[in-house]
Amino acid sequence: MCASRATRRYDADASTPLPWGCVGAVFLAQLAQGVQLNSLFPLLVFMVRDWQVAAGSLDADVSDPSVARQAGLLASCYPFGLFVAGFFWGRVLDTWGRKPVLLVGAFGAALASVLLGLAPNYRVAIGVRLLAGCANFISPSLRCIIAEITDASNQARAMSYISLAWNLGTAMGPVLSGMLDGAIAAYPYLAPCAASGALSFVSGVVALIALPETLSSKRTRSHQDATEGETDCEAKGLLSLESDDSADTPAEDANLETDYALRGLTKLQGSSASLVPLGARDSSAGGANARSGATAAADGGTTEVWWKFQGVLPALLSYMLIAAVYIWLDEMFPVFAAADREYGGLGLSTRTISIVLSTGGAVVFVFTLTSIPRLTKRFGAVGMLRGGFVLS
Repeated sequence: MCASRATRRYDADASTPLPWGCVGAVFLAQLAQGVQLNSLFPLLVFMVRDWQVAAGSLDADVSDPSVARQAGLLASCYPFGLFVAGFFWGRVLDTWGRKPVLLVGAFGAALASVLLGLAPNYRVAIGVRLLAGCANFISPSLRCIIAEITDASNQARAMSYISLAWNLGTAMGPVLSGMLDGAIAAYPYLAPCAASGALSFVSGVVALIALPETLSSKRTRSHQDATEGETDCEAKGLLSLESDDSADTPAEDANLETDYALRGLTKLQGSSASLVPLGARDSSAGGANARSGATAAADGGTTEVWWKFQGVLPALLSYMLIAAVYIWLDEMFPVFAAADREYGGLGLSTRTISIVLSTGGAVVFVFTLTSIPRLTKRFGAVGMLRGGFVLS
């Protein structure tokens, strides 16, 4: 049964306690991701320059446009691999479960980091980064796990720890690179890459021990029964997004349905499965009314097509655009900072660039920890999104 509307509130006193062991394992896995990706930003330009020198271009310099182009291409290989393999891993999430995908990503990231530090030339590095991206579907699996180990009263708080872990990783990763760059003379970039890889390996071991499998088909029956009512509420909330009578719904009930809908959409993120509404599991009650954006299931129930829900595509487009802006800035700053002053750059070293990047990450981490919860409570998720776009 759905939770009572009179008692379902989202203040701290009414929240279900978080499963801290699982949340801690998720936090560590996301932290390792943040460290691994951000530790490369201070290094890529200098890595490409050294590979060009090793290939015989003795006049190669970080101010050379070819170095900037190759560094940008190398950086883009990882997200391109994620894009290519994303639909495959989305289906694997719903077949093998969340945990296997997470473990493949964590241990694959550890191996790829070491191989990148040992890469003898640019072509090998391109291959390593492509394979690393294709094998890594960690962040969507973590969001699925969080969505399935929490309920509507504590999910937002649990999700905030994923963002917090990433922001901490953006502060730690560049510092790690600056401290360990050149620590091994024969392989100057091996130490920072191996350190980030070691953190990914540890996160995989912790996930293997501490995290349960949360995919419904892999759970025990008792666990599945305990969460079935919550799923019904999520399905009703998702269906209400397209309902024509939403104007007649009391504000309190509408807010509750929206919260459940957001929870359902979070479960669908990174997953190829559709959310089956109430009645679709027990089809004897007959068919449901057809809705805009829905497809009729063979048993008389309905299965919503995720990309036809109102607001989903604008949200994805907004996320894509803001991600493009921030990734562009993250990639461009090291190129600008490393270039010689005579070419309009700053002429900074790897260590100095790492300090600048880490300072920005630390500021975001503190802001997320201290201000985001209060601002979100005051302005709401949509208000925060709009304000973020204006400020960006």
